[in-house]
Amino acid sequence: MLVLHDTLYATNTAGELHEWIIGGDSLHIVINNGVQAIAKDNLNTLYYIKDNSIFKKRESQVKELPKLQGEIHAMLFDAGNTPVAVTSKGIYINETTYDATGIGYGTYREAIEKYLPIANNYFTDSKGSIWMGYDNGEFGGGITFFNLIDKKYYDYKTFQPEDIAETTGKYYAPKRSRKQQKEAIKKKTRQSEGQAIPYFEIPEATFHQPIKGIAENEKGDFLTSESLMHFYLSGSLTIFEKYEEGCYTRYTLNNLLKFDSQKKDPELIEYLGPVAYNPYNKHFYYYSSEGFFRIERNTAGQYSKEFICNPKIHWNYGMAASVGYRMNVTEFTFTGPDSFVFLTENSIGYYNKGTVSWYK
Repeated sequence: MLVLHDTLYATNTAGELHEWIIGGDSLHIVINNGVQAIAKDNLNTLYYIKDNSIFKKRESQVKELPKLQGEIHAMLFDAGNTPVAVTSKGIYINETTYDATGIGYGTYREAIEKYLPIANNYFTDSKGSIWMGYDNGEFGGGITFFNLIDKKYYDYKTFQPEDIAETTGKYYAPKRSRKQQKEAIKKKTRQSEGQAIPYFEIPEATFHQPIKGIAENEKGDFLTSESLMHFYLSGSLTIFEKYEEGCYTRYTLNNLLKFDSQKKDPELIEYLGPVAYNPYNKHFYYYSSEGFFRIERNTAGQYSKEFICNPKIHWNYGMAASVGYRMNVTEFTFTGPDSFVFLTENSIGYYNKGTVSWYK
C-alpha cells in the first residue's frame, strides 16, 4: 500500500492493482491481474512490476528485466531513483542480482543457504539501507539488512537478555556506556566462514520475535515492533534513539503496553502490530489489539502514549508457523496530522479527525 498525493494504491493476492481517491466513494481496479509489486519513486511517481518487467503507471513499459530470476518479493527505489527489486534470488539493481547466500537470517542469524526468504515488511531508511523484517511465527523473526550505496548485506550483533540491565523506570538501559558503544561500532566486520560481513550501524540491535513494523523519524531515530501470538502473547516496542552518528540508545517501551497484573508474573495481553511515523506532526505511532496510539516524548526524555482510536475489526484465526490470530492491520500511513489510512486483510480503513470510514 502507498499514497501518492491524494490517491491510495494497493495490491491483493490476486495481483489486482486498486486505486482510491482518498475520501472518495469507492475503490476501482486499475490493473486486473499479474501485478507482483508496486512502489513510488523519489518524484512520487507510481511504478509496478508485472511479468518481471517494470512499468510506469499508465505509460509505456519502462524497462525489461532479462536477468531477473526467482519470485519477486518487493520493489523499492534508491537515492538515485534507480528501481530495486527484492527477489528470492537476492537484491536486483541495474541488471545485477546481489546474492544473499551466507548472510545472517532469523533470530539466531542462521546463514541463508539458497533463497532469500520473503519478509513480512520492507523499509528503506534515510541512510540507504533496506530493512527486511521477518515473521517466522514460533521460530522467531529477525531483520536482514542490505545497503543500497555499497551494495552489501549487513549483519547486526546479537546479544542475550542478560546483557541488558534490568528494567529501570520507563525503559531498559543498555549496560554498555556510550564510549563502549562507540568502540563497538569501530569493529565493522566479523568473520563468517571466511567471509567478512560488516555490522549494521546499530551494534546493540537484537530482534528475537516476529517483526511487525519499522519506522524512522527525520532525526534518524527508529521505532520497531515485535510480537508473537503462540498460545500466549509476547512482544516488544523499541525505540533506537540516535545521539550521534552511528550511536543509538535502545529504549524498550513495554511499560506502555497492557499487562495482566493479576498474575504473579504479569503477562502481556496487548498484541502488537505495525508502526509508522507521521511527518505532519513529527510523532511515532503504533497499532495493537488495543487500538492506534501516538507516542509522546517529554523534555526529560520519558515516553508515554496517547490513545487515538480502536476500530472494530474482525480477527481471523490461523497462521502458518504459530497458533493464534493473524494481525488484523498490516500497515498504515498518514495523509495529514490527524488522518491516516490502514490496510486490513479485506478492506481499507480511513481515519480522519475522530471518524473511521471503510472501503472495499
